[in-house]
Amino acid sequence: MTGQIPQIDEIEKVMISVWEAILKVSPVHRDSNYFELGANSLSIIKFVYELEERGFFFDLTPNDVFFHQNVVSLAQSVRKKLAG
Repeated sequence: MTGQIPQIDEIEKVMISVWEAILKVSPVHRDSNYFELGANSLSIIKFVYELEERGFFFDLTPNDVFFHQNVVSLAQSVRKKLAG
């Protein structure tokens, strides 16, 4: 499965929903770069906070979001963390 992008799952769906709400942009595509859509350091902190408010505790830090600048990359990182 190396190099393949998995089908969209609940992790990506919630991330997309949160980014759309924070950035007031729709649609946010799974490969959209957050910064190109208008994200900044404050919106990244809001993103991490909002995920937790919605009950998704992925152990994300703002640095994770800075490093993984689209939903596909960030969700893959989360899946690896959850797999242990």
